[in-house]
Amino acid sequence: MDEGGRSHFVVEVDDLTHRIVTLRDTITGLHQTLNSRQNDINKTNGAVEEVQNVIDDVKNAFTITTPAEIISSLPPEDAVDQLTALRGQLLKLGKAESHISGLRPDATSSCTALVPYNNTSDSIVNILQLWQTVFEDTLSRYHRMSALLASQHAKDATLRVWESHLDQVAANLSAPPSASYTEIAE
Repeated sequence: MDEGGRSHFVVEVDDLTHRIVTLRDTITGLHQTLNSRQNDINKTNGAVEEVQNVIDDVKNAFTITTPAEIISSLPPEDAVDQLTALRGQLLKLGKAESHISGLRPDATSSCTALVPYNNTSDSIVNILQLWQTVFEDTLSRYHRMSALLASQHAKDATLRVWESHLDQVAANLSAPPSASYTEIAE
């Protein structure tokens, strides 16, 4: 090969090398984006599953708890136990909501548009709707149980409930302040 052909060949090799490096960098960037997106999807799915488990636990507690007809004939001590259990369920639901409400479906950017459609945003909306229904049911049971105690003129039982609530508030106030927004939301 003469000197002119050799220099032309070197230019083409350099051009191909540049294109290969650019392609490698692009593929590496896409791979990192896909891994990041998959990690986000896994995190979201884990949070949705965790909240679903809490909701299922609360719904199962509904089937185990006393039916509405029997509630009105409960002695005040049993009503206090039921009220305390309902309050615990409301607190569990509140914590679960703080975990799921922070998740936002990400907008698909041009570099991640190659990722197949994932219905995480649909599952977040569905789980939030289910959470709302279960929370409203639990809250209405809590209000009915509170009204039952008030209608039975069970001052001692009602006083114990409020003392328990105040003790929990005092314990929360004596704890160090929360360091993250998630802890505050819970």
